[in-house]
Amino acid sequence: MEACKPILNTGLRGVTIASTKISDVNGAEGKLVYRGYLAKDLAGKTSSGRCLTKSSPP
Repeated sequence: MEACKPILNTGLRGVTIASTKISDVNGAEGKLVYRGYLAKDLAGKTSSGRCLTKSSPP
């Protein structure tokens, strides 16, 4: 009888879901860039509606 081996669940790590030119996710560095701005810099400084339009953030 073989011993049971645990299954390692890696989720979607390493899988590209979609590509976009307006944002970039760098998980290794913990960065999300949206239209050239770091998401942490946008948080609390602009509305989501303004970010979703073509007008520039802050």
